[in-house]
Amino acid sequence: MTSTSGFSNGYNWGTNALYPATGRRDGSDGSLLYVGDFGYCWTASTPRPIDAGRYNAIVMVYSSGAFLVNNGYARARGIPVRCVKE
Repeated sequence: MTSTSGFSNGYNWGTNALYPATGRRDGSDGSLLYVGDFGYCWTASTPRPIDAGRYNAIVMVYSSGAFLVNNGYARARGIPVRCVKE
């Protein structure tokens, strides 16, 4: 991966942070989904109280076209905990 801020299998901001497009695990059968196309990362934020029983934490989702924050996924989906530093 090069040291640019573009998306090439993830976002790389020089030597500061690397958010790889790790994809995620399927929560029911464990297969890998979206590798190289989407990245996911748990945040420290908890979901809205109404969703707290279904989700464990807020998730940042990113691709070549977008960064967004999702209400969360179940732990079984194998979301990474943080970015990777080069």
